[in-house]
Amino acid sequence: MKPRATLGLFCSNHEWDRTITSMIPVGDIAELGGLIRQSRLDAGLTQEQLATHVGVSRKWLGRLENGRNSGAEFTLIARTLRALGIRFLAEKTGEPR
Repeated sequence: MKPRATLGLFCSNHEWDRTITSMIPVGDIAELGGLIRQSRLDAGLTQEQLATHVGVSRKWLGRLENGRNSGAEFTLIARTLRALGIRFLAEKTGEPR
């Protein structure tokens, strides 16, 4: 089996801080949703509060957190991650499949 490209997300306290405090490999939308949910809870935010801050509906955010929003627009996902202090990092780990 060939290595595949992976998606990694890391948390930072400041947008310009390049220090990786924790690298979390994310392989699919369900893992991404779980990371978003846990980060939201850690921040003490409700779905409604985060959704309002990001500019999406609570229903959209709930579907994303439950891994059922695979067609979500990337810019909205990126905005959600930024609101939680999570930066996106893509790393190529092998040849495309």
